[in-house]
Amino acid sequence: MATFGDAGQRLNVEKTKVLPIGAVPSDLPPTAHGLQVVSEATSLGVTFASTPDPAAAATRWQEVLEGVEACYGRIASLRRLSIFGRGLASAAYGVSRLLYRAEFSGHPPTATTEALQRATSKLVGRGLAPHAQQRRFAEYPNGIDHEFFDFAAAGISTLGELLHLRQALTAVHSQAAYRMVWFAQLRGAYAFVERHVAAERVALLVDALPPGWVSAAQSAADQLAAVEAAGVAHDGSGQEVAALLQRLWRLRCDNGLKEPFWLLAHNGLPTAARLQSSCKCGAAAPGDRLHHYWACPVAAAVLSSIAAAAGGSIPRHAIWLCRAPAGIYAGVWDLVCLAAVAAMDHGRRTLYALSTGPPPEAPLSAIAGRSARARFWSNLADFIAFDCAPLSWRDHCPTGHPFIHTHPATSKLVVHCPEAVAAAPPNAA
Repeated sequence: MATFGDAGQRLNVEKTKVLPIGAVPSDLPPTAHGLQVVSEATSLGVTFASTPDPAAAATRWQEVLEGVEACYGRIASLRRLSIFGRGLASAAYGVSRLLYRAEFSGHPPTATTEALQRATSKLVGRGLAPHAQQRRFAEYPNGIDHEFFDFAAAGISTLGELLHLRQALTAVHSQAAYRMVWFAQLRGAYAFVERHVAAERVALLVDALPPGWVSAAQSAADQLAAVEAAGVAHDGSGQEVAALLQRLWRLRCDNGLKEPFWLLAHNGLPTAARLQSSCKCGAAAPGDRLHHYWACPVAAAVLSSIAAAAGGSIPRHAIWLCRAPAGIYAGVWDLVCLAAVAAMDHGRRTLYALSTGPPPEAPLSAIAGRSARARFWSNLADFIAFDCAPLSWRDHCPTGHPFIHTHPATSKLVVHCPEAVAAAPPNAA
């Protein structure tokens, strides 16, 4: 203390504590030179202890996790955040808390990291708080509940663990050898005492899952192959899709407009086929993403409006890969594709919402189609109204340019909608 004082650094006795580290004697005095001797101390939110105490450390990690979950709850209450916003917010205000503590306290327990993964997935993917009871789309197929419950009770809670169990069952061929698997992976659950019962039930559950889940979980190579061959690419490569997403990300617009396109590219949308249902438009075709975002009458209403404005038919890869037709500026076409997919997704949601109420007089698909078509042009109008268009667009969008052009009177960029012009009443004489 005297040495610090001679150097002009006088310590506050009430705030300063002595924390012994290393081989700590058991008969330490309660004070040393007027400073309190403690077994643990907290500095900048991190607790340090003289000796490891797993129980106390687990308690502190649980407190941090509860703080993260409370933060996630506040983020989930912001309903206007897109999937990108929720991802950034969870990293900045949630995951960073655990990473900060882990920097000084070591890796958190497995239970803590698993709880963090579940909470983050729930928030980012579905916009739900960690302890929310309501259910939203999470690519959860119907018909597996009964089979899944026993596996969940035995500790198999993820697809990866289920596939590891299937691999282990394939490797053991006798009941005696199976007992190791039974104890190690199934926690000795009574429902799976017999090997043949476990093998049959694993096979039934895996068969009930969408094939894409299984192939994507087996290896990273399968995931990349699935993206490479996805319908979103059509005749494009995975490199083209990656470059496309990078280009679209640089477009300055509402991320909510980009979210449906990103989910379409990664096949993460709640299609009717994924929910083991049929599209409410009444079509006999499978309700997959090709149907919802191209062939459905609701999507066709948006496409017909785009074709009319573009002056010709539009192939699928022109929308799904943002390949601009001749005569349309590429920057404008990127916006058109984002607005189109978002409008189709709006139409899909509207169609489902209408199907849950009393039947209207007009066909559901016609009503949802009109709503989707209006949403498409509304998306373009919002982009212009918020002055998001780069100044360079004026050089490429002269008067009469499809979708967005330079107004001849004001020299400003405005939405060019031939349908609205055709429907407008003539000026009074």
